[in-house]
Amino acid sequence: MLVHPKLNRTNVRTAEELLVAVQSCWQECDTGVFSAAVADFRPAKSSSTKIKKGTAEETIKLIQNPDILKWASFHRNNKQKVIGFALETNNEQENALLKLERKNLDLIVLNSTQDEGATFGGEKNKVTIFGREGLVIDLKLQDKFDIAVNLIDTIEKIDA
Repeated sequence: MLVHPKLNRTNVRTAEELLVAVQSCWQECDTGVFSAAVADFRPAKSSSTKIKKGTAEETIKLIQNPDILKWASFHRNNKQKVIGFALETNNEQENALLKLERKNLDLIVLNSTQDEGATFGGEKNKVTIFGREGLVIDLKLQDKFDIAVNLIDTIEKIDA
């Protein structure tokens, strides 16, 4: 596990716990890099035991999870930066740019499902970083560590 003196780690299991964790420390942060793939929906009811056949309805009702990225973006001060991620399966660039605007982000990192060699489980990825005012940075297939370094460099440039 990566340890750094300027980073704090808080373990959470649910979207609600993540929202509370973000809310508790957000005003002390300079930049939020929101890379967690939080599900948009969750089951309305959960069970701590196995649900047996014939004892429950066959339909699972879903409720919407809190939008943590949007919350942070709309509850920030003028100096805070908010970075989001997008995984799109179609109209990738268009949908990423819409998310950038809709959620009031400074940068969005588009992960493509179309690029060979770019995988979640692998060591490499290919991403495109979009920013306000037309910023587009295409990063070739490379180690995820190098992508992180490029992202930090980009954040520092928009911060200047």
